This record gives sequence, structure tokens and C-alpha cells, in this order.
Amino acid sequence: MGLGRIAFWMGGGASGGFSSYTRVSVSDAGVFDVFKHVFREGDDNPAGGDEAYFRARMVDVGRSYDNYRDWRTHQISDHLPMWAEIETDFADAYLESLRT
Repeated sequence: MGLGRIAFWMGGGASGGFSSYTRVSVSDAGVFDVFKHVFREGDDNPAGGDEAYFRARMVDVGRSYDNYRDWRTHQISDHLPMWAEIETDFADAYLESLRT
């Protein structure tokens, strides 16, 4: 399995005997763009606070980068984190199966 995938067990299987209470329902999923929310620039950074922090940080550590974009690339991976919201609480179906 490579980058860009999230895997999880959907329940069921060959027999399908457990599928009523082990299934997984995907409610939502997406990618968190750190460059729109953490290391912002341009229109995503309207007050310029992130770039101001960058300049102050370069002075503090005695380093220089030609520009903010180069610096932020070395702060965090450019492989954006993926997320998935899943529903897994199917206790009622499981408890009902125990009664029968």
C-alpha cells in the first residue's frame, strides 16, 4: 500500500455472519492542508503573521532561507495528512443478535 490511502476492515467476509454489527460506515473523509491552516502565505495569511514569525525565527536561529516557502517545506512533510470519520458503534445490532 502506498501513499494516499486509508484502509480499514468493513466487516463481513466470506461468511458474512458478523456483518450486521462489525460494519464500518464512513461519514466523511478528506485531507488536512497544513499549508492553508498552519504555514500560510498569500491570501491564506491575510495579516502576514506566519511570514512575520518566519522572519523572526530565522534571526533567532541565525539561519537564512531565500524565502518563506523554502523554509516551511523543511518544517513539515508535504505529504498532507489524510483523515476519515467512521461510525463504528453498532452495539444495538450486536446485542440483538445475542438475544436470538
